[in-house]
Amino acid sequence: MGSDPEMARHLIDNIFEIKDLLGNPQEIYPGDKRMHLHKIRSVTNVDFNNMIFFDDNPRCVLAGKSLGVISIKLDTETGLCWSKVTEGLSIYQENKKQTNK
Repeated sequence: MGSDPEMARHLIDNIFEIKDLLGNPQEIYPGDKRMHLHKIRSVTNVDFNNMIFFDDNPRCVLAGKSLGVISIKLDTETGLCWSKVTEGLSIYQENKKQTNK
């Protein structure tokens, strides 16, 4: 596995076992993350405020946040780890609590 997109696909397909949950809205490639997130929203009909986005690039994280996506900055050394997944899920849960008040 040489590229980040290749690694991401491997994780989705083989490690996290979430491919069936996602269908096929995999927008994993370099470029403007706002465009990618818009494409994912159009394919899945999931609102931005119900998405969690992980990236190691601060500009990409800011792009996600600008759309209202929960955007988590990853460490370039460790990448996506369980603590970052739980961080994203905690923020999502807290946002839902605030919305339901």
